[in-house]
Amino acid sequence: MKNAKQNTESKLMKQFDLDLRNLLLADLKAHKRKSQFVSKQLNAAA
Repeated sequence: MKNAKQNTESKLMKQFDLDLRNLLLADLKAHKRKSQFVSKQLNAAA
């Protein structure tokens, strides 16, 4: 019984890690796009 519980917990942790990594990656991509957009705006204004 204890083994099954540990198994479930490790699966949840793995899923959590993946979700977190995906969120961070999405955040980084969004940030990159945003900064590219800002630099385009600045270049246009200059």
